Amino acid sequence: MSETPILDLQCDPPRLHYNWKPILAGTLIGLALMRFVSLDSRWWFPALYLSIAVHEVGHLAAAKLVGMEAGGIVVGGLMIFKSGDHWLWRFDFRRILSGGLAKPLLKKGSFRLSQNVWMVAGGPLATLLLAAVCFLALQNSSRPSPWLSTLWWINLFLFASTFIPAGGLNKSDIPRLWQLLRNPEESSSWAALLQVQSEETAGVLPRDWDAELVALMLQPQGDNPYRQMLAFYRRMNEGREADALQHLERALSTSGKYGRPIRHWCFLEAACCSALLRGNPAGARIWLDRAIRLRKPLSRYSVDAAIAQSEGRYQDAIELWDASLAYVVKKRFDSGLTRFAQANIVEYRRQCQEALQTGRGTPPHRLGPSEPSSAILTS
Repeated sequence: MSETPILDLQCDPPRLHYNWKPILAGTLIGLALMRFVSLDSRWWFPALYLSIAVHEVGHLAAAKLVGMEAGGIVVGGLMIFKSGDHWLWRFDFRRILSGGLAKPLLKKGSFRLSQNVWMVAGGPLATLLLAAVCFLALQNSSRPSPWLSTLWWINLFLFASTFIPAGGLNKSDIPRLWQLLRNPEESSSWAALLQVQSEETAGVLPRDWDAELVALMLQPQGDNPYRQMLAFYRRMNEGREADALQHLERALSTSGKYGRPIRHWCFLEAACCSALLRGNPAGARIWLDRAIRLRKPLSRYSVDAAIAQSEGRYQDAIELWDASLAYVVKKRFDSGLTRFAQANIVEYRRQCQEALQTGRGTPPHRLGPSEPSSAILTS
């Protein structure tokens, strides 16, 4: 058996695991609200999304007050995030029912435990403040409006939900606070992750990320697939392919308990690696099919190009690499991972042109992200 049995299809990846506890708890709270509280259905979704936006802005406002910077915010399908030196926005229908996220940035050397604590607490405090304002308005209104009552109850629900433990990449706020206060080692590791995130967002290439921070972010959360994927890109950018594939293997082995988006990302990279590093286009198609069954990719040009190149269809590969590069340019992504991907697309295209001119294929030796990510986000 190889050192990467999951990647090489000798073993199946673990099944996707759903944490039903927060879903069950949220459903019970929601049913209780519907049973004992009068909510105006016309205002339910607007009030919910307004409440989510206030909660996430609370995280970023608290982060700013303690010396962090804002790197992005997600409210339902709306995503606003920094990439390089500019801000971008996108709307992704796949996230429309997924709640909200906030992305703080932290520069190296500026970390204090209180920073993380206040940043995490900012969301629940903003929700509680909005609920208090709604309550006072209701108390002082002779004829309470339905939207105000709906907003009040939804914020109570959101505040209660911050206490419910949630699995995956993003813990609920109160369990996260408890973990940070009780486990200084995890707090330092998470701070390292935020600092690596800041470097990536600013456009720093993976090989230039601070080595000390990269090592620290992997401890004690070494099984976290997002952190493993960041380490994967760093090793690839350093030319250490064998080490990189070990990180990808670890990400695949734990992706089952971290949700569909991260699993989808791992599967797409497994498809690229199978084609370009293993020379196994059939295996790459299996990984691509697994990724598509999870969710439709925003772009699959890079994966299709990798498969075409590994099969010796160099003209097709050139056209697909060109389409992949045009997609990145059109989206205006400019983070470190995006710059790494662009450099590799150019290199792969050069290899295909050389193969057409000489009649010989040259084995590829680099791999960039198949889809540039705006990435680390904390709820």
